[in-house]
Amino acid sequence: MNSEEGIGGGERAVAEEVKTVAPLSVRATICYTLLIGVVSVIAQTFFIMVGIIVDAVIGNSAPNFETSMNGNVLMGAVLFSYPVILGMVFLIIRSYRGLSVPTYLGWQGWRSVSGKAMLPWMGGVIGLMMLFGIIRHFSGETDAGVMEELFKITNPHLLLVTMVFGAPLVEELFFRGFMFRGLEASKMGAKGAVIITTLLWVLIHGLQYDLGQLLYLLLLGLLLGFARLRTGAVCLPLSLHVVNNMIAVVPALIWGLD
Repeated sequence: MNSEEGIGGGERAVAEEVKTVAPLSVRATICYTLLIGVVSVIAQTFFIMVGIIVDAVIGNSAPNFETSMNGNVLMGAVLFSYPVILGMVFLIIRSYRGLSVPTYLGWQGWRSVSGKAMLPWMGGVIGLMMLFGIIRHFSGETDAGVMEELFKITNPHLLLVTMVFGAPLVEELFFRGFMFRGLEASKMGAKGAVIITTLLWVLIHGLQYDLGQLLYLLLLGLLLGFARLRTGAVCLPLSLHVVNNMIAVVPALIWGLD
């Protein structure tokens, strides 16, 4: 079985199952997306405020808001918001009678995509990273900005859990799972869903990276979206996302510990 056969078989199997699921309307999808975004920010802010208070109590001093810039507190806040996001997505889908959470999010299809079938996609991600690295090298743009500084002041184990495993899982289930399903069934169609979810995914990373890195995320997001469209499931884009973050994070952590 070649790679196209492996992917195609998974796409057909998942597509047939998804046809039986009535999606949320575009309006409902957008409204719930905004609600989840607001609650996520509130959850992160709550965690940071608790961190400031705990730091003040332990240090027997007045609250110091510079604590909010502590890498462990920031990354902990992000990690704290992940179960909140997934919990809300779960409850929203379950509130609609007849909807299956795994089917709606495209969680099926793990067995339909063989390792051999995934190789070209993995090659695409690695190739994109190499091209981006070469362009930045010759352009002289080597500063990773905010993320580079975050790596220096954050516990490496916390970074590994949050960025390599937590971020891909939550972002793929939310953007290319929950949002994608609602937008795909609208007039904008599947290709429109790929574009919109990619743009929003890049937007939430706007304060973390420079323009060059955001361009890379845009191309990566389109690749992940196409993988979602091609297979009808999140298993492939999730796997690609994990590989991308692992290649980006693990070497930086290793070098940073030396």
